Amino acid sequence: AIAIGPATGRTLADFCEDAAQAGGGDPRTVISDLGGDYKAENRGASLVAEWAINPDLSLKSISAYRFTEASQNDELDHTGIPFLHRTNTVHPQGGAGESDQYSQEFQLIGSAFDDRMQYVTGLFWYQEESGGRQSISFLGPFDPAIANLFFLNISPSSLTAKNDAVAAYAQVEWEFTPQWRTTLGLRYTDESRDLRVQDYAIDTSTLDANGGAAIPVGGGLFVVQRPGFEYNPAFILDESDVRQRKISNSDVTPMASIQYLIGESEWLDQGSLYLTYSEGFLSGGLSESPTGELEPFEPEEVQNIELGFKLDLLDRRLRLNGALFYSDYTNRQLTTLVINPEVNSPSPATINAADSTIKGFELETTWLATDRLIIGFNATFTDGEIKEFMDTQITIADTAQPPAANCVRADLSLIQVDSCPNDRSSENLPRLPEQSYLLSAQYALDTAWGTFLPRIQASWKFDMEFCFDALSCTTGLWFEDEQFELSARLGWTSIDERWSASLYGTNLTDEDYINGGIALVESSGTGGFAVAPPRMYGAEIQYRF
Repeated sequence: AIAIGPATGRTLADFCEDAAQAGGGDPRTVISDLGGDYKAENRGASLVAEWAINPDLSLKSISAYRFTEASQNDELDHTGIPFLHRTNTVHPQGGAGESDQYSQEFQLIGSAFDDRMQYVTGLFWYQEESGGRQSISFLGPFDPAIANLFFLNISPSSLTAKNDAVAAYAQVEWEFTPQWRTTLGLRYTDESRDLRVQDYAIDTSTLDANGGAAIPVGGGLFVVQRPGFEYNPAFILDESDVRQRKISNSDVTPMASIQYLIGESEWLDQGSLYLTYSEGFLSGGLSESPTGELEPFEPEEVQNIELGFKLDLLDRRLRLNGALFYSDYTNRQLTTLVINPEVNSPSPATINAADSTIKGFELETTWLATDRLIIGFNATFTDGEIKEFMDTQITIADTAQPPAANCVRADLSLIQVDSCPNDRSSENLPRLPEQSYLLSAQYALDTAWGTFLPRIQASWKFDMEFCFDALSCTTGLWFEDEQFELSARLGWTSIDERWSASLYGTNLTDEDYINGGIALVESSGTGGFAVAPPRMYGAEIQYRF
């Protein structure tokens, strides 16, 4: 147990117990001294223009712009004390982040050989500029009022980023016999990321609202004048260090597919079998590191193989689509924690898992039960495995013993932690259900006022991990064995199709299954759970012109 309130003698475990008992069994009722919220304002515009050069060739232009302004408060400790906070709205110098995104794409689309060959080739450009957001992680303030000491450990910073991407691609589909066709594609991608981090430090002369001195002694501790000290939550932040780095990544990703068309038979209206190989690429980036510098993480690459079928049966009233798939990931990007030595506090970071795989089977079923009733059923079975993943494990240190070999100890003032290499190669991939099912029914009702579309949908997911650090994964507390959600929607479209509206409800049975959380068991000894949003209702209306 860690005593963090000397005036009360209470420990962090005591405050965690208060939070756990707050709702009387209702996981959506919690104790929080910050709350959690996310606010965003989005604006955007897009323009699509197409020119038919001749009957077999067309040129398409797709232009888009999007602006986002967002701010949020994160309560990471889920207790009634300021133990782990991350915010950009509480402090006067905090600010919402702004992002401008631009994209332009040109496509040349054509056909040849009496439409037996279809092709598309294109160029794509994207740019994103973001900045203005100042985020502050708080540990404290704690004011014991029994000594000339005051504790406040913060890590304030503002980010400015510029991301650029260009790509060129081509894909051709060729029907070389009436039963056989093949598709070949190639994409070249080049991306760059430029990140600038401005760090800040407390102007200690502004920490006491009464103007008294506050002398830092390290690790967030200050010697203050008592009596008379009064904490000033609007203390001034001064610019300190600047960290900046730029990286670039490029890759060529091919795809190839061959398809066999099955002819009509007594039990089959039409169908096909296919085999596809494809590669994917997710560019790398920059992240926090134990050195305090911005360190690059590697691009994520994946090789996919898919063997599947598509069948239409029962006079085209039943459609079955199924596939076996296997994905082999190299340098899959996952999230971890590191101790930032600039401020001696945990910071989120992106890390690469060298080797991981996902394999499974998926089935999609659509049945036109009547001319107006459509019933759907989907099922997916997956097996995700991390084969090679070296992480850093941050644990509360035993101060009676020196750190083990290859471990680094950091003093976070309230606690000391050890950062040690940790092999997590045996774990399952997070947030990947082993089984998932979806059952839906939709009915079309034509009237003099338009078409009404009532729809009901039920989904099940089984065996999902929402843990974060290695210790939280071994506890089993963040493992959800079943998620169920029932939703419904009533849609309407006018006769001229200009107006549309809908009424909807989600989580109608008000399930409270786990769907996330902050599991910082190793570094802080705490862990919070996020549960599904409660039963909700809403309405939408749209006009097209």
